[in-house]
Amino acid sequence: MKRWIYALPVLAFVLLAFFLFRSLWDPAPRVIPSALLNKPVPRLVLPPLDARRPAFGPADLAAGQVSVVNVFASWCAPCRVEAPQLQALARVPGIAVYGLVHKDKDRKSTRLNSSH
Repeated sequence: MKRWIYALPVLAFVLLAFFLFRSLWDPAPRVIPSALLNKPVPRLVLPPLDARRPAFGPADLAAGQVSVVNVFASWCAPCRVEAPQLQALARVPGIAVYGLVHKDKDRKSTRLNSSH
């Protein structure tokens, strides 16, 4: 009976290793569900990030062009990676890109915004 007690941690490790190893071959999720799809945009006016940019409000989204609203922060690593692609997208005629700072200090977010 005492031998089973020594086998339990080994059995637990093998079971955990099996599930972790199996998850390596599961397909990556391609569709990220969002609770905000097909919902109206909140009607609020946000202050500008710095003196060079205007405030952001509902009128910006109703301008008759494609609008991309990106929420970012200076501490967010994926935000830093996607910043060059968003800047390139902002240069395409007919597309407006807006950045909303999330849980960040004004000084850090301005530096992130101007460095990319």
